[in-house]
Amino acid sequence: MSISVEGEPEADYLPPSDAQVGIDVGLKTFAYLSTGEQIDNPRFFRKQEAALARTQRRLSKEHKGTRQRGKRRKVVARVHERVRWRREHFIRQEVALLIKQFGFIAVEDLVVRNMINNPKVAKSIADAAWSSFFAHLLSKAEEAGRAVVRVNPAYTSQTCSDCGHRQDMPLSVRVYECPSCGLVIDRDHNGSKNILDQALEAVGRQGRFIRRAPPAREPWGVVTKLMIWVKYPVPRRQGLRQTPHAGESVGHFLPQHVF
Repeated sequence: MSISVEGEPEADYLPPSDAQVGIDVGLKTFAYLSTGEQIDNPRFFRKQEAALARTQRRLSKEHKGTRQRGKRRKVVARVHERVRWRREHFIRQEVALLIKQFGFIAVEDLVVRNMINNPKVAKSIADAAWSSFFAHLLSKAEEAGRAVVRVNPAYTSQTCSDCGHRQDMPLSVRVYECPSCGLVIDRDHNGSKNILDQALEAVGRQGRFIRRAPPAREPWGVVTKLMIWVKYPVPRRQGLRQTPHAGESVGHFLPQHVF
C-alpha cells in the first residue's frame, strides 16, 4: 500500500541579494546596466543573413515537388534553427547571470510588437528578441525569488539621471549632455539609471534623487504581500491595440523577503 501526496513544489530561491540594477535594452548594445556594464548585441540573424539568402536562392532554383527541392528546404530550415538555438542560449545565459548577481531588477515595460511596425528597425528589433528576454527574465526571477519591476519607458533616455532635467534626444544622439548640471553620460547608461530610480520609487524605496521636473506619466506603485502593481495611463492609438488597455495596470510577483 502506498500513499502519495501532491502539492506545490518548493521554490528554489537563491540567497537574498541587496544588489540592484536597471536594464535599458537597445540595438547598439543588447542591454546597458545601471552599474555601467554592457551586454553586447550578438546579432545572430544578421550574421547568418548572407548564408540564409544563399540557401534560399538555391531553393528557388529547384522545381516544386522534386526531391532536391525538399533537401534545399531542409537546409533553409536548419539555418533558421541555428539562429534560434543560438539566440535562446544567449538569453538563458545572460538571464542566469543577472538573476544570480542582482536581487532587484528594473526593466522597461515595452510593447515590442508595436515597435516592429517601424520598417527601418523592425528586423534589428526582431533579431534582438527583447520579448523572449523579458519573458525568460520574469520566469526565472520568480523561480529564484528575485524582484523584477517593469516601469513606464517614457522619457527614460531624455531625463537627466542626476538632476531630473528633460530635453529632446533624437535617436542619433548617443551621449546625454545635461545643460543644467553638466552631466555627460552615455544615453543608454542614463536611461538605465532612470529605469532603476522609477522602479525604486514604485516600490516605496528611496531613489538616488528627487526629480525637479517629473515625467508627464509618472508611475506609482501599490505594494501588497506578494505583488507590486506599477500603474500608469496607457494611451489608445488609432488602429493599434496596446496591452494593457487604457487605465489598466500591470503587476508582477515579488519575493516575500523584499518587504
